[in-house]
Amino acid sequence: MPEDDSSITHYLTVAELATATRLSKMTIYRLIHAGTLPAVSIGRSFRISQSAVDAYLGRPAADADAADTAAVLPDSPLARDK
Repeated sequence: MPEDDSSITHYLTVAELATATRLSKMTIYRLIHAGTLPAVSIGRSFRISQSAVDAYLGRPAADADAADTAAVLPDSPLARDK
């Protein structure tokens, strides 16, 4: 019997999040190290939960789309262009 997808936590790599938000990987690492963006450390790499990304972006989790490149982080140079 397949598991209910709503109970599965989805995680993004730093590279996936950087691509989705159109930010550099270094910016994502800085947010993680500053404690602004919660992440899980697995060995020497990080994984960021989709719910942490949604909370940081101020989006309700139910309406979030991991591939939504229209939403940018507030500190992003892209946000200043709008």
